[in-house]
Amino acid sequence: MDDLNARYNGLIEARKNVRNHSGSDGRCMTFCPEVEGLERTLKNDVSAYENEVMVKKHRKPIPGSGREHIDDIRPMNVLCNVVDHLIKLSMRNQSIQMYKFVDNRFKAVLSDLRFQKGSCAGVASVVEKIVRIYTVFRYILYNHPHFDRDMNISQMKRILGDLLKYYDQDDTVSDEDLWRREQYRCYYMLVNLDSKCFPVMNRHVHGPMMNVCSDVMVKYRQGNIYGFLKEIRRLDFLGFCIAQGFTGTLRMRCADGFKKVLVEKLSVEAMRDFFELEQDEMIEMMRLNGIVVKAGIVDFESKGVNEDSKSSMVFKKLLTHVRHPECFMPLECAEYEIFRYALRKIVYRRIERLTCVQEVSNGMKYSMNDSDNDLNTHDIHEIMLEEAQTKYVIKNERSIGNLDGERTDMHIQKEVIRSVCMEILDEFVNASVIRFVSETIRKRLLQGYFLEWQRKAFAQSKCSDMLLVVLDRRILSVTFKDKLYKSILRTFMPKFMYADEVSVDEVLGHRLCVFSAPQCIHAQIYDKYRMGNIIVDTPHNLSKRTDEIYARMISSSRVIKGRLANIVESMCKSKAIEVIIELASNDKNDDMIEENLSLISNDKPLIDCDVYYEEDEMDHLFCV
Repeated sequence: MDDLNARYNGLIEARKNVRNHSGSDGRCMTFCPEVEGLERTLKNDVSAYENEVMVKKHRKPIPGSGREHIDDIRPMNVLCNVVDHLIKLSMRNQSIQMYKFVDNRFKAVLSDLRFQKGSCAGVASVVEKIVRIYTVFRYILYNHPHFDRDMNISQMKRILGDLLKYYDQDDTVSDEDLWRREQYRCYYMLVNLDSKCFPVMNRHVHGPMMNVCSDVMVKYRQGNIYGFLKEIRRLDFLGFCIAQGFTGTLRMRCADGFKKVLVEKLSVEAMRDFFELEQDEMIEMMRLNGIVVKAGIVDFESKGVNEDSKSSMVFKKLLTHVRHPECFMPLECAEYEIFRYALRKIVYRRIERLTCVQEVSNGMKYSMNDSDNDLNTHDIHEIMLEEAQTKYVIKNERSIGNLDGERTDMHIQKEVIRSVCMEILDEFVNASVIRFVSETIRKRLLQGYFLEWQRKAFAQSKCSDMLLVVLDRRILSVTFKDKLYKSILRTFMPKFMYADEVSVDEVLGHRLCVFSAPQCIHAQIYDKYRMGNIIVDTPHNLSKRTDEIYARMISSSRVIKGRLANIVESMCKSKAIEVIIELASNDKNDDMIEENLSLISNDKPLIDCDVYYEEDEMDHLFCV
């Protein structure tokens, strides 16, 4: 601790003689400046989420302190790595404590971004990632009692406002970036739904997403809660996460409007379906608006007294089919690209079919692309009229023969017109029904495909580094592989490799490694890969040990590799001895550990070497 204090004081003293350049992007090449890291370590101000690496903490600037020191500002490449690191942490844990941690660290990132002199496109890509994290956390923690929704939406307004400024400063936008930028412009409109002035969009193309977003804003301004709930489901997932936070305010406004204009008595069920609320929420909302609810009836005629705590009611968030919203944190909405691609294919096929007009009545086909028979709409109508007239005359030949000429022509004309109208009406009804059914089936089918793809992708990413199976080319392991795929171990998505392709780092990268090898080399494998969690046996015996392998998978932790000098560098002698004894007793390290134990006991310099320990094994020793 004294060494850290001396190092910290030395850095502070050295900074007094260094001129703070104002034109640089920053010189801090680590996630956290060294001075801040030492200061927070001395004050025991290290977060529980900084076990791997410390990240620069946001602090309110002191008035009159001037510009931040150049050694504390991180350049663009470091900021990109910091944001990616925070995204990985957020995907592992979506608690309120994690949100507060990444919120503070993102504020520090945004503060450093203001000093960057590089391209606006690079800065915008970082800010887009931050927006996604705030949006997903807003949906996950929306009903958490300690989550500040107003602070979250205010932060998103500022970030998206800065993002649009970066867009306007960048004139070198490519075609593939237009859709993504339209997406974030929509998010800016959605976070400003409750603003008094409509946000103005400059220099962008009004695409389909922007049109949907405009419809959402119109429904909100009109106070149309039914239309608003319908329109927000046309948004993408992140847009829905933002818009659903405004449903509570709109519900209260709409209920207050009903109180002023309605005098009827309506059932709670009807009102609950209209507002999309649970029954207890529905009754509470009506009570706060001074509307009487008795025996399952909402009585707008009997006016109650308005409560003073309208703003205190928090509605439950709207649920979706997305089971793992955290999957949207690192993704650039690739799933919507998949949906658009599939939809485009379907539309193209539909257009190809529509190039030919088919008449089922007589099996004739009129090609609209045939140069020899180029029929326009008028020609097709004439042919339909003539065909309908012919069918009617043949069908009613006997009855028509009893009429005179003038009456016959008039009768035929009326019946032909009626027949043509019925034909057109049937075609219209059939086309409408087919279009509605096909769209419904298509949407459900695509939604099912997307949810299945998302589930498999999430499961694969979660289990990709759990189980490693190493095979030997000199022995067959077909029976063992077949047994493995039929057992519960298939849920871990095991990775198969051959022994000549495996390294120590590959073994350490998985929670458990199973070697299928001949009996003669078992001792050699144990000696080479002793530091990892391994099981070595013949294929025949491994086929009988699937339950044991599964139990070992559940109970095992990852093995971490480190340098002994880095671990005990800042520890006192007694603490270092305790750590070395713990490392020597886990059967993963060689005899070099015991030699170092004797060296440190005699106050001699250590021999630096690699050490191995399980993830949770040394936590009680490493904590400061």
